[in-house]
Amino acid sequence: MKKIDYKIILLIAILLLAFILRIIFLSAPQTVWWDEAEYLATAKHWALGIPYDIGQQRQPLLPILLTIFYFIGISSLPILKFFTVAIPSTLAVLATYLLGKEMYDEKIGLISSFIMAVCWVPIFWTTRVSTDMLGLTLGLFGFLFFYKYTKKKKLSSILLAALFLGLGLLTRIGDILPIGIVILYLLITQHIKIFKDKNLYYALGLGILIIVPYLIWNYFYHGKILAFWGGYFGTETTAFKLSRPIAWHLLSFFKTYPEWIFLIFLIIGAITLINLIIGFDLIYKKQNKELKADLFTVLMILIPMIFFIFIERNAEPRWAIIISAALFFLIAKGLLLVFDFIKKYNKQIAMIFMVIVLLAGAYPHITTAKQLIDVRKGTFAGLADSGAWLKQNSNPDDIIFSSAVPQHSYYAERLVKGFPPTEEIFEERVKELKPRYFVISQFEKSPQYAYIYPQNHPEKLRLVSGLFSDPEKTKPILLIYEFIS
Repeated sequence: MKKIDYKIILLIAILLLAFILRIIFLSAPQTVWWDEAEYLATAKHWALGIPYDIGQQRQPLLPILLTIFYFIGISSLPILKFFTVAIPSTLAVLATYLLGKEMYDEKIGLISSFIMAVCWVPIFWTTRVSTDMLGLTLGLFGFLFFYKYTKKKKLSSILLAALFLGLGLLTRIGDILPIGIVILYLLITQHIKIFKDKNLYYALGLGILIIVPYLIWNYFYHGKILAFWGGYFGTETTAFKLSRPIAWHLLSFFKTYPEWIFLIFLIIGAITLINLIIGFDLIYKKQNKELKADLFTVLMILIPMIFFIFIERNAEPRWAIIISAALFFLIAKGLLLVFDFIKKYNKQIAMIFMVIVLLAGAYPHITTAKQLIDVRKGTFAGLADSGAWLKQNSNPDDIIFSSAVPQHSYYAERLVKGFPPTEEIFEERVKELKPRYFVISQFEKSPQYAYIYPQNHPEKLRLVSGLFSDPEKTKPILLIYEFIS
């Protein structure tokens, strides 16, 4: 009789846990935020032809996936999230296991994948139509196949790495960081040998083939091959970022991702990196698996943190989510160090210790995710309600002025224009476009003139609908005006 592989059973249990948690929280009713609405409105524009000006800074892969679903008639938001966010988020757990196993061993793979399964950051962002989960998954699979290549030099591995890293870059611009990590690791471990590796040139060629169609589309649609560049790395944008203080507060991410119980073992695991410092010269001279794995782990953390602290000087936890797997590897290393110490005296106590730590560490993550999702589930509901009203009370060719451009475009499926910076320009646009509705709200800020324009021009606008925070209707949250002529 074949022996049961309990490690496979544990992996399946972890993946099921990750999937169930994501489905449970995905069922919470949510209204879309600005970024979500941009992806959804872009997809509706491509699939259904609704009017929408596609943003230059949005990478195309997620909207393309959403477009496919709209095109075949699937428009339910929970279903769209299930396929484009929840499934990739679950696959990120699998990728964490495979990468941890490839770099270290199966135990580290299992422990780190469990932490990824319960971590509040991916759980929370699984409830949103965002690029973060898809980008994380593609980045981790890119790391996996790249690391396989560094060990066996198989062409198929480096081509798969290029495929996933290239698709990651088409998902979110932040996935340029995994590419930087890979390049720096090669330079440290291989030096100039990388320039003699033909397989790397093949991978580079594949990466270029993946990116080029997007660059060509940029040229014809936005007029510039690198249309997205200015919003992220342009001269003015970079100058503004560098004018801000160095973001030392982002070091709090080392607490955010593990939470306090796992933080203890993160510190213990980080102490084991002393071997990397002592034996750094051995990385190039000898094939030391442990040191090379530690080096890659450090780069997975160091490169993104340097970028966000010193260059971007701002970040949300999700922006730096690529560091999460590496942090979880270190937590696993620290936990196993303590486990092995206890095991010398009593194996059963060591196992009980391991289970207690993992469950106790998971609890604050799950409760944090629940609290955040519950608190934010009603946010921007007014934009959803007003968007539905605008759709019902307008014709397809009507034009709306609103500062919530992507949200109202998504919900109302009408051409929505943002308010120009001055009233004079606004008057000119009104004469040119002949809009039907004028919407102001507390959800997305408008120029100051927009809030007093209806009172100053009662002959031009009449109030037709509104949302208020009090029964007496004296505290407006959102007001819809209709142009009289």
